[in-house]
Amino acid sequence: MLAKFREPSLLVILTVLALLSAPIGYGQVTTATLFGRVADPTGAVIPGANVTATHNATSQTKAVITDERGEFTIPFLPVGAYTVTVRADGFKTYERSGLALSSGQKADIVFTLELGVTSETISVTGEVPLLNTVNAEQDINIDSRQVADLPVLNRDITNLIDLG
Repeated sequence: MLAKFREPSLLVILTVLALLSAPIGYGQVTTATLFGRVADPTGAVIPGANVTATHNATSQTKAVITDERGEFTIPFLPVGAYTVTVRADGFKTYERSGLALSSGQKADIVFTLELGVTSETISVTGEVPLLNTVNAEQDINIDSRQVADLPVLNRDITNLIDLG
């Protein structure tokens, strides 16, 4: 006896067609992530330290507390220059300014706090480029002036996609 085949429903057919015809999209990342560790001068981690990142241009702040391993993560930071302040009981307040974060960057920083009163502050100024020790990605930021100056083959704007 021949098996009776059921016709697939219209919904199943449309779902399969939609999945097969969906274009592959590449997302644009417009934020950065700051993560790292807070330690004392001997290298021992400091859990419960307050880490605050302040965007210099907008004064927007994001604060987190280090975990039991002395580690912290501050995701979704708008690009730009930051001042990072680290506070912990029994240690001097540490402040680092001029920390430039670019789009898609994952900055890994170790903050070493010195013993002392929290009213004392250690300030580190200057803009030191951060090294990406997490992966092999390279970030290239292209501003609107550079895009306007680029030659576009056959005036096809989609050629600019290959720049990133």
